[in-house]
Amino acid sequence: MSLNNAIYEVFSEEVVNSEIGSYISYGIRDKTGEYSISDITSDYTKILKIVRLLNEYKVSKIHLVDVIYDFLE
Repeated sequence: MSLNNAIYEVFSEEVVNSEIGSYISYGIRDKTGEYSISDITSDYTKILKIVRLLNEYKVSKIHLVDVIYDFLE
């Protein structure tokens, strides 16, 4: 799949947690930047796999959260 046709992309952010400190976490957002889900995982390989599958199957934003939860279980 061409990246030009991608719906979703990975973004990173530093998350600060009072119990465990700070860490880099990855989230997913749509290419328009209008919709995003933060702090999904700190595993870059895993988030890339999720995004590739989301783009390959053109998953609707309506189902995005459910698909992410299912994938991470």
